[in-house]
Amino acid sequence: MGKWIGIGLALGVGIGVAMDNVGLGIGVGLALGVAIGSANADRSDR
Repeated sequence: MGKWIGIGLALGVGIGVAMDNVGLGIGVGLALGVAIGSANADRSDR
């Protein structure tokens, strides 16, 4: 799951820089990373 948090964080920072609001980008990126990581973890348990 840590891999997805890192990917989400990197994407969030990129989006935050593009929108000139890095703090919001970090928050959105972390939320996306956790959501994707959680969905993949649930899928691999089956």
